[in-house]
Amino acid sequence: MNVSHVHNPYNTTALTKAVTKRHEWMSRGNVWDSIVEDRDLPSNVKYMVVDLETHDWKHTAQSRYDTGRIVEIAWKLFSDTGDCLESKQYLIKPYGTYKQIAKKATEVHGITTERASKHGDDVELILDEFIRIVENIPKDGFVIAHNMDHEHTVLTNSFSPDQRVVWDDVPKSNTHSVSLLKYLPREAKDKYKKRLSFTPLRYGLRLQQLHECVCPGGVYDYAHFADTDVQMTWEIFRYYKQHATVEELKWTNPSVEERMADATEEHAHASKKARIQQTVV
Repeated sequence: MNVSHVHNPYNTTALTKAVTKRHEWMSRGNVWDSIVEDRDLPSNVKYMVVDLETHDWKHTAQSRYDTGRIVEIAWKLFSDTGDCLESKQYLIKPYGTYKQIAKKATEVHGITTERASKHGDDVELILDEFIRIVENIPKDGFVIAHNMDHEHTVLTNSFSPDQRVVWDDVPKSNTHSVSLLKYLPREAKDKYKKRLSFTPLRYGLRLQQLHECVCPGGVYDYAHFADTDVQMTWEIFRYYKQHATVEELKWTNPSVEERMADATEEHAHASKKARIQQTVV
């Protein structure tokens, strides 16, 4: 595929760059998996790493992620010894109340509404397969994500009631956890000293920043593509697993009060950033 001649319906630089990068990813032979119903699943799975790309997000007092619906989902399955048993990446058609991928979301992951509608699978089929895997994660295993608060909320909003019961019961780990930052190498703490000195520190480092800290030189071309983010998350988890206790690795669902505090703080930060940008213009 000649990326330079691909039709792009958007005008902004960010959109053009993101959509073109997605075309580039496809031109290198990368494709989304096609769902196969009731297929045999890998056995001896202990860890499942998952990443979502969504159609939109809004900063509300109740939750930052309540409006998000899944556009792309990827997961990797690992054994107790760290062997990769499976790698899957699915594109999902618009569903529920979501009909259009927001411009700001396409600016991040490069997926347009047209592409998702034309090439995506039905969300029900994807989540059926996903939850079949989750059912078999042992109690000493984990479903792992970078920013589990986000993944948990978006998945919960898309699950059926029965699927939510299964999901709520599985142990989860969040590589975005602030409490794990103490295990970073000294040089990483020095590099992000200003970022890590915020009080109270509610947010960890971004995925690419954190991955650079624990895997120096391990650069990936397609950040914010779900399969790439899954691999980086696994490598970060593997690092933390060598230093933290099992209890420290466990994620707990934030309370409503904690979510409201996070949303209020992030809204204030976004508003301040917007004012600065307006001043510059």
